[in-house]
Amino acid sequence: MVRLLSDEYFNGDIVRGMLLRRPDLDLIRVQDVGLETAEDPGILSWAAENGL
Repeated sequence: MVRLLSDEYFNGDIVRGMLLRRPDLDLIRVQDVGLETAEDPGILSWAAENGL
C-alpha cells in the first residue's frame, strides 16, 4: 500500500484520479487532519510520525 500526504495546494482532480486508479492508495490531505494552516516543517513532521 502506498501512503501519501498531500498539501492544500495539490490539485483535487489529480487526487480523485489517483484514487480512482489506485483504490488501495492511502492519500490523506492536510485539510483532513487539521494541518491546513501549518508550516511545511510541521506538516513534514506529522507525515513522518504517521508513516507517510
